[in-house]
Order: sequence, then C-alpha cells, then structure tokens
Amino acid sequence: MAKQLGHYDIPDSFEYDLEIQERYQSFSSEILRLSLLGIAATGFLIANVFLAEGFDVDKIDVFVKFGVLISLLAFGISSLSALIHRYCVVDMLSWQMQALRREIRANELSEELKKQEKDKAKKEAITRFGRWKTSKVALVIAASTLALASLMLAITFGRVVWIINI
Repeated sequence: MAKQLGHYDIPDSFEYDLEIQERYQSFSSEILRLSLLGIAATGFLIANVFLAEGFDVDKIDVFVKFGVLISLLAFGISSLSALIHRYCVVDMLSWQMQALRREIRANELSEELKKQEKDKAKKEAITRFGRWKTSKVALVIAASTLALASLMLAITFGRVVWIINI
C-alpha cells in the first residue's frame, strides 16, 4: 500500500516556484488594491461633485455619465480579473505539488501502478497548464482594464472640472 501524497517531500527546487508565485500574487494584489481604490474615487466624485448641494445636475452631459459608468465597470472587471488570477495561481501551485508528489511516489510502486501514477501526474500537469493560461489572461485583463478605468476617471474628472469652472 502506497503512502498518501501528502507524506512525500517535494524537492528543494519547489521553493523557487513559491517565490515566483508570491511575486505574481503581489502584482495582482496591487492591481486589486488600485481597482478598489478607483471604485472609491469614483464614488467620491459622484458623492462630492454630482450630489453636492448647489450643483446643477443638468450641467452633467452624456460624456460624463458614460465616463463614470465605464470607469466603474472597468474597475469592477479589473478587480474580478485580479481575484481570478489569484485563485488560478494558487490552484495551479496545488496541482503542481500534487503532480510532483505523484512522480516521486511512482518510483516506489510496481510497474503497473507506476504507469497509472505517471498518467495521473500527466493529467494533473495538463490541468495545471490550463490554470496557468487562465491566470495569464486574467492578469492581462486586470491590468488593461485598470489602465482604461483610470484613464476614463481622469478624463471624466477633467470634464467635470471644465463644466463647473473650478
């Protein structure tokens, strides 16, 4: 009877994978933080300019309304994509650990069981690669929509300042 996968030590080289994973997560954490900050900034703009006492709501043109809407949607998409990225990176790492342990355990098994174990490890590697591709796309979407949202918020805020002649 083979030991459970958790009883197998992973080689020291796995530490490098953990370092890279942490850097990826730090980057997506920063994108998430900035996206949430952007949502708050948009709320501040709405609450303190559009809903301020004495502000003529009729001065708000369609460009400003769509600018606020687009920036909110883009900040939301950026936040969601950053969270998806973080999930996929952690899940990818767990699949990698499991595949490595299966390969190590396969060395202790009979030839028939070794082949089954290596086949499972290959399937897990495919799943890991799928998570990696998803995390890559999510990170690009998160960064791109953060840039779009920030630009739209800045342009919209500039337009509001122009309208109210500050």
